[in-house]
Amino acid sequence: MMLRDLEQVCEIEKSIYGENCWSRSSFVNELNNTSSVLWVLEDRITDQIIGYAVLWIVDLDGHISNFAITKNRQAQKLGEQMLIYLIAKTIEWNLQKLTLEVRVSNLKAQKLYQKYGFLIEGRRPKYYVDNQEDALIMWTPNILDSNYKNFFETQSQLLISSLTKSQNP
Repeated sequence: MMLRDLEQVCEIEKSIYGENCWSRSSFVNELNNTSSVLWVLEDRITDQIIGYAVLWIVDLDGHISNFAITKNRQAQKLGEQMLIYLIAKTIEWNLQKLTLEVRVSNLKAQKLYQKYGFLIEGRRPKYYVDNQEDALIMWTPNILDSNYKNFFETQSQLLISSLTKSQNP
């Protein structure tokens, strides 16, 4: 992600998260934070940004602090592809675990995270300011462990296989 991306990113952010979304200045702060890594996902045909992610690196862990796919491109496995990319990068960087918070009501996201080994490890009461909803705290096991790497590789290959089948019926 770069400064020039922020107009599109902020539009997506507001459409997904409403009035309690991150501000432009929040994203600028993250771009200037040496402990943050930010990505955008672009449509190859239109060059429009269709998703983004923010990862904080804290000691030997990664914290996915923001993650979104534009509404009109959801349910196309783009979020799953971006999550695979984030996990692969954190493995490449030798981070040990990943964590994130997710709304208790967001069962779809929880299911995706669980598919890649995230486990519910705690709860933050009234975490979301818009409706005082609790957040579940999810963590991966050690992603550098060979068992996790084998699990992750299998999950990634299953996604690739399903995408290949859907493109070549």
